[in-house]
Amino acid sequence: MGVENPSVLWLFVLLSLISFLMILSWKQYKKLDKKSFSNFYFNSLIPSNSKRTMSYLAALVSFSLIIIGISNPYIYIKEPTNFYSNIKLYFMLDVSRSMSYTEDIKPNRLEAAKKEIKHFYEEIEGNYKSSLIPFAGKPNPYYCPLSYSKNIFLTMLDDVDSETVNVPGTNIIEAFSSVNLLTKDTDKNDINIIVFLSDGGKEEGKTLNTAELTSHINDLKSRNFKIYTIGIGSSAPTPLVKRDWGGNFIDYWRDNKGNIYYSELDERILMQISKWGGGSYSRFKDGTELKNTLVKVVEENKSLEKIEHEYKRKPIGHWFFGISSIILISLVFMGSKLK
Repeated sequence: MGVENPSVLWLFVLLSLISFLMILSWKQYKKLDKKSFSNFYFNSLIPSNSKRTMSYLAALVSFSLIIIGISNPYIYIKEPTNFYSNIKLYFMLDVSRSMSYTEDIKPNRLEAAKKEIKHFYEEIEGNYKSSLIPFAGKPNPYYCPLSYSKNIFLTMLDDVDSETVNVPGTNIIEAFSSVNLLTKDTDKNDINIIVFLSDGGKEEGKTLNTAELTSHINDLKSRNFKIYTIGIGSSAPTPLVKRDWGGNFIDYWRDNKGNIYYSELDERILMQISKWGGGSYSRFKDGTELKNTLVKVVEENKSLEKIEHEYKRKPIGHWFFGISSIILISLVFMGSKLK
């Protein structure tokens, strides 16, 4: 057994002092002559030796259990974990300025998308090789390479933000180009799933070279990749908001002329990407439907590679609080019966 807050255990020093005072009190009580009290009613209120001893012991045990409970104790439990080798998951996440500072989905599009990835990832039973590829004006394909570790993936997911890629814009073509190059050696027998989360970058005002984008997607598709897209945001123009570290409104993002930047979801390009990639498109509000679709794809195609047993922490502080409560409650109800 271990504890997360060992410094709390110093309270046992205080408990030792309380124990010492209890012993002194008990010794003084033993010197007390009940016969010296003429008032029978008052005499009957003085606790018996057994009652006082039981009360002291129960209080000390209860306080000890409470101290241990506050220290957040835990034990390690050995649990089996399944590892599946033939399915690889690639999450391509748009971290551009329009995703980070547009609040049509609270708290903003990027944080909402991260939450969606986490929900899907935690819904799948077992461990799969997963990668997180943030992109904006350029991709960061090596941010979180393929890994079986859920802890690594979720930690990297939690840390990703608008500063992860310092090139502004939304370059979808270069994002898919980098994935294409990164996965050249992928086994064609694997099931490779790309989950592409973006608002489409419509505010960039650039003409997308569909021929080049289609070429990258066709190459991926020929190697057994399927691409599913999730549209994040509203189709109505929404301003980009600046806030301080405390979450307080400062101003809107503006261009050199003082005009406010607006962003709106570009569903057209996201639908095309999913169609070319042999997957499906879903609006963020319909994320549950897409999650169920992807879970089904994974469940139908997964192939067990190995089973490993991992030791996982299990908090047990609530047991100490529960036993302490039972002792104190029992003392209240049973105290009157002790002679």
